[in-house]
Amino acid sequence: MKCFSCIQCGETFSVAKPLQKCPKCGGALLVVYDYEEVSSSLSLDKLRSRPFCVWRYFELLPVTDRSKVVTLGEGGTFLHRCKKLAKMIGVKELYVKDETTNPTGSFMDRGTTVQVSKALELNYGGVICAATGNYGASLAAYAAKAGLSCKIFIPTGVDLGKLYQMIAYGADVELARSYDEAKALTLRGMVDTYSASPLDPFFLEGEKTTGFEIYEQTLGNLPDRIVVPLGSGGHAVMIWKAFNELEEAGFLKDVKVIISGVQPKGGPIAKAFMEGKGVVEEVERVETRFLDVGVKSSPYASLALKAIKKSGGFVSMVLDEEMVQAARLLAKTEGIFAEPAAGSAIAGVKAALDAGIIDPSERIVCIITGSGLKDVKTARSLIKRQKEVKLTLADVELPLRIGLTKLRILEVLSEGKLHGYGIWKRLKTRYGINVKLPSVYQHLSELTTLGLVKALDVEKYPRRRGRRLYVATEYGASMVSSIKKAAIEYLYE
Repeated sequence: MKCFSCIQCGETFSVAKPLQKCPKCGGALLVVYDYEEVSSSLSLDKLRSRPFCVWRYFELLPVTDRSKVVTLGEGGTFLHRCKKLAKMIGVKELYVKDETTNPTGSFMDRGTTVQVSKALELNYGGVICAATGNYGASLAAYAAKAGLSCKIFIPTGVDLGKLYQMIAYGADVELARSYDEAKALTLRGMVDTYSASPLDPFFLEGEKTTGFEIYEQTLGNLPDRIVVPLGSGGHAVMIWKAFNELEEAGFLKDVKVIISGVQPKGGPIAKAFMEGKGVVEEVERVETRFLDVGVKSSPYASLALKAIKKSGGFVSMVLDEEMVQAARLLAKTEGIFAEPAAGSAIAGVKAALDAGIIDPSERIVCIITGSGLKDVKTARSLIKRQKEVKLTLADVELPLRIGLTKLRILEVLSEGKLHGYGIWKRLKTRYGINVKLPSVYQHLSELTTLGLVKALDVEKYPRRRGRRLYVATEYGASMVSSIKKAAIEYLYE
């Protein structure tokens, strides 16, 4: 038997329809199983006879009809022993669970394969979501595989690589001014559309397979500590849940692994941990430009805090630059190219070692959640001898990405600061380019990601809403003439 269970009031509900929260008290939901039945029907020998992927653990996943499984070969990611990196940061035994090798380049594929399979099992014709990056890219891929329509609302600032993925997979992508607005827009979904979210209990069940795999890859001899990047806290919760389910089903006798987490400065889970609180409260702002870990609140945040505390773990706060440096170090020492949000796990270990929180003799596993190829701006910042390759990037990479509309926007902003409406009007009157205003803001977001444009403070007016100003960066302004020449000659003549 598989059912939802509310972590707050204990009520149970059928998994025959999707639920985002408890209908009775509004609490967060987890899926629970008949562990005696799992124990009697599943063995290590049976597991090992199956492909090493997410669906190896079918009996502990919420889908009931195997014919509805939608898979791209997710899971089964490598557990690397990182001897050089361990030596550099000062720990004896360090491993990384490399989730960058999942089909769309992030750990999100573990959840979306289950979520989309369940949507198909429940006869939905499409999916709709608000997304900040990796989740949207993953959902779009699995919806394409399943033959479902996919509508995604994204806030400004989404990494360009992730946006490209969403579009390539055929998703209908629409820009919102903020993530909160993006979530509100998903309410416009049709009756036969599944309202998807990375906080959906079905999605989270797929995430716990990270823990199942670590159990198998260590032959049941779990590491001393697992360090997880914390956005919503869902991944940490589900890894902890995985080990407890293995204990319930008789695979483990005693769960002793420590779960620890890392958040950017101002992160709600880190803030609650450092203040000694038992409940996580929403924060006004998380000090990071990396949206996937800049989550201000989550229904699973308090449960993540509880799992971390119960296991004897910690939560570190790290700065964006520390994440970037950790990602660079991981790439140079071990050949694993992670995005900064994923590199935060390494940064958190280093910070904890420096503070004396971690014993250097521990066996530590860091979860590397996403690929560095998705964050174009940061990837560029990691290039050695950047000044020497700047001309090559401008002549080869940027013209192929920019297109005529972005080129004209960059040209306008090279003349001085201007707000979105002014840019839209100038495109129309000066160049005869007719685009919708939301499209202008999407172009601005992408140019900002490329480091060619920067957003300034909001220009305020009496008795009406202010407008944000934009201007070309020094790099963007210096590149206008060369980009125009390269782009126009190569693409438009």
